[in-house]
Amino acid sequence: METNAIQRVDALVDAAAAAHPDRTAFIFGERRWTYAAVRAEMDRRAGMLIEAGLAVGDLVVTSEMMPDEVAISFFACCRAGLAFLFLWSQMPPTEMASLAARAGTRLALTARGEPHNALPLVPPLALDLPGTPSEAARAEVATRQCSVTADAVAIVQPTSGTTGLPKLILLPHRQLTWLPRASLWWEQFERLAYAPPPHHLYGMVFGIGGTVHFSHTTDPSRIEAEMAAAGATALWVIPPFVRLLAGQQTPPAAGLRFSILRTGAAALPGEAARGITERYGATLVQEYGSMETGRLMYTPPAGMPDGSIGVPYPGVDVRLVDEDGRDVAPGETGEIIVRTPGLMIGYLDDPLATARAFLDDWFCTGDLAWRDMDGCYHLAGRRILRINVGGYKVSPEEVEAVLEQHPAVREAVVFAKPDATRGEIVWAAIVPRDEPPTARELRRFCQERLTRQKVPRGFEFHAELPHSLLGKVVRRAFSS
Repeated sequence: METNAIQRVDALVDAAAAAHPDRTAFIFGERRWTYAAVRAEMDRRAGMLIEAGLAVGDLVVTSEMMPDEVAISFFACCRAGLAFLFLWSQMPPTEMASLAARAGTRLALTARGEPHNALPLVPPLALDLPGTPSEAARAEVATRQCSVTADAVAIVQPTSGTTGLPKLILLPHRQLTWLPRASLWWEQFERLAYAPPPHHLYGMVFGIGGTVHFSHTTDPSRIEAEMAAAGATALWVIPPFVRLLAGQQTPPAAGLRFSILRTGAAALPGEAARGITERYGATLVQEYGSMETGRLMYTPPAGMPDGSIGVPYPGVDVRLVDEDGRDVAPGETGEIIVRTPGLMIGYLDDPLATARAFLDDWFCTGDLAWRDMDGCYHLAGRRILRINVGGYKVSPEEVEAVLEQHPAVREAVVFAKPDATRGEIVWAAIVPRDEPPTARELRRFCQERLTRQKVPRGFEFHAELPHSLLGKVVRRAFSS
C-alpha cells in the first residue's frame, strides 16, 4: 500500500462528517457529539492552538479523563500539524514530568486551563480550547491541512516500560489510518461501540464512522447497565476488562447482546475468552500488534485455535527468523519480523535503539512464534525474556502457563536469577488463590509437565503482582 494514498487522522473525520453529518460520533455521560459538530470543533480548536503560537511538529500533552473532549482536541492537533502525548492520570507525577520533558512538551491541556500539577512549568490551556480563532489562524489551519502529510507525527507514545525505562515512540498518522481503509469482515460502520476506560486514542480513531459510547465507571454491573441502555452492538475492551466482565456471578443485563467483542493489547486466557463469549453470545475478535507497528494480526472469519494470535492483516508482511536473521523452517519457532504501512517513525532521540529495532526494512518485534498448517501464528514468548540455563533457552511464558494451571495459583510471573554454575536459573513469583501451595508441591507439578531445565528452582509468594495500565505484569520489578 502506498503511503501517499493514506489519509491523515483529521481527513477521516472530514469523510465521516461529509457522509453522515447528523450521526452521533461520541457519547459521554449527557454529552453527545454529531460528526458535523466534531468537525466544526476540530477546526475551531486547531485555530486556537495556532493562536497559542504552536508551530508544525510542536507537542501537546494532556492527562484528562474526558474521552470525548480528549478525542476532539487530539483531532484538532492533527489538523494543526501538531503531535499529541496522552499520559495516564494514574501515572506518578515524577514519571509524568520525566516523559513530558523528554518529549519536549510545549503546551498542557487541563480541565479548566489551570497549571498541570505534575508539569507546573508547561504553559496550560483549557482542554476545550475556548475562544474564536482569527482569520489569520483559520487560514493557517487550511495551509497546514494541505501541507502536512500522513507521514507526520500524530502521537508520541511511551512504551509500556514493563521490562525497562519507557521509550518514546514517534507514531505517524498512517499508523492510525491505513487499516480503517481496509475492508474487514467484522466492521459495521453504523455500530454503537462501547469503550470503557482507560480510553485509548487508537479506539477513538478506529471508531470514526460509527458511534462510540465512553464511560467513566469500572464497576462491571454498571458497565453492563450502561451498555444495555445505549443499545451497544459492539464492545471494544482491553483484557483486564474482559476478565472483569466475564468473572461476574450474576446474569447479564436484560437484552444485552453483542455481535462483536474486540480485544487486544495483551494475551487473553482461554477461560476469559470463553466466559465473555458465552455471557454475551458474541463473536470474539482478538488482535495482535505493538505500539511500534500498530495492528498486525487478527482472528480470521473461520476462527482460530486456542492460544493463536491469528493471521496477518491484508497489507502486513510477516516472517519468522532465527537469531542470524534467516527464515526458519515451517513449524519451527522464530522471531516475528514485519513490514506494514503502520510502522513507527522511530524512537525519539534514540537513533541507536531505532536502528536495533530493524533488520533492513523489517521491524523486529522481539516476539517468538511458530505458524501452523492453517497459517495461524502462535506466540512462544519474548526473545529478550528468555532465560539462559547453561545454554538451554527457557521461555518464561511457557512456565507461567503451566504454573497457572495449578488450582491454587491465581497468577504467576517467571524470571531469571543469576547462578554461578549455570549463568541463570528459573525463579517464580506466585499469587495464590487462597491457601498458598508449597514450593515442593509446585515443583512436583512442574516436573510432571516440563523438562528439567524449565522447572523453577525457587518460588516466592505475593499478595499481588505489579501491573501496567494495560494489565501486563511489570517484569522489571523482578529483574536481578
